[in-house]
Amino acid sequence: MVKILVTGGGGFIGTNFLELALQQGYQILDLSLNRPLNPHHLSYWDQADILEAESLKQKVVAFAPDAVVHLAARAECDEGTTIEAGYQMNTEGTANVLAAVRATPSVKRLIVASSQYVCGPGRMPMSDEDYYPATVYGASKVV
Repeated sequence: MVKILVTGGGGFIGTNFLELALQQGYQILDLSLNRPLNPHHLSYWDQADILEAESLKQKVVAFAPDAVVHLAARAECDEGTTIEAGYQMNTEGTANVLAAVRATPSVKRLIVASSQYVCGPGRMPMSDEDYYPATVYGASKVV
């Protein structure tokens, strides 16, 4: 049985992803700060903060997933803050997830969700690394 670890499974996208993955018969562990929106997902949830690097790494290594789907993020746009002050979950948290994956030999696949906000309106990106965020949130997702 394929084991999938999900970060942020308690959010909107995560809830829908978990439902589909469970229907497909995958073994799931959801590491999220908040309780799942769907009460049926509670038994797959382990409260975790991706900003706590060592604890996160221990949980990922212990589960030994085949795949990791990283959905955890601060998603609301707050133009009254900075990347450093308001969006550590998107920057440091993602770095911690990547470090935990590197420390887990069982992981064969990693999916990191981002946002269309890495590119502002008005033009199409010319490459996978052609970023032009128009918000602090978008800039945090570029990082």
